[in-house]
Amino acid sequence: MNKLWMILLAGVILFSCSTTEVNTDEGIRLSRDELINDMFLPSEGVPAGVPDWIDWKHGPRVNYGIYVPEDWNAIYVWGQVYADAEQPNPDVDFPLARVHLKDLQLYIYRGNGTWSLVQNARDPTGDSFVEDFEDNVNKPADIRKEPGGGISIQAGSGFNFHFYPNRKTRINPDDIEGVFAVCKARLIGTESYDTLPKYLINIGGDYWRNTSANWAPDYENNDDIAIGRFKYITTEWQYFTMHTFSLEEAEDIVFPIK
Repeated sequence: MNKLWMILLAGVILFSCSTTEVNTDEGIRLSRDELINDMFLPSEGVPAGVPDWIDWKHGPRVNYGIYVPEDWNAIYVWGQVYADAEQPNPDVDFPLARVHLKDLQLYIYRGNGTWSLVQNARDPTGDSFVEDFEDNVNKPADIRKEPGGGISIQAGSGFNFHFYPNRKTRINPDDIEGVFAVCKARLIGTESYDTLPKYLINIGGDYWRNTSANWAPDYENNDDIAIGRFKYITTEWQYFTMHTFSLEEAEDIVFPIK
């Protein structure tokens, strides 16, 4: 092998060891570090209207993780779109701009080392909730189906957009070694503006008592598994994720995004 080829080969090996990237049908490129850090870095911005006592305001955290409460047997993935605190009314300031959401998914890592896709909402549904979720006040959202799949929405002026599949899924609580949730999102309708609206999104999931249980104010029927950090939405498709693994575990796990 001549010297030039040896140099080129060394460069390829160095690149392949320094980054792990995943390509999708939307052309999303995601490093392993970025995916892992959705549960270990602070949020990129502060969601508008969220009180300081709410622990997911500034960053990610794990709650129940892989430990399902006794006698509960259902699961539910969800996400939240918020206006950034520095721009609380993007729906007013950028009336043509919308957030395009697609492929909200939840996976369970089994004891045999395999992943199971247990929820998959190509076109999620949702409602506009008051930003602090006080008394669970909400109203119907302006949801628009988009060509090629997914929905688009707006948020701001005191309301977020809380989105989820149309039903809960029954699970086996005794065979959960990890949980991973993911959604794709981007901004659309921004061509008329010199700057972009400051929208944030994070992803989470809940355990539920059963698939027919309703929300209760004392959380006797549901509570969260974990909540990922808030990241800004751009005009390029991005992944927004949540997982329950420790840093050491996450560095070894092959996540189910291909």
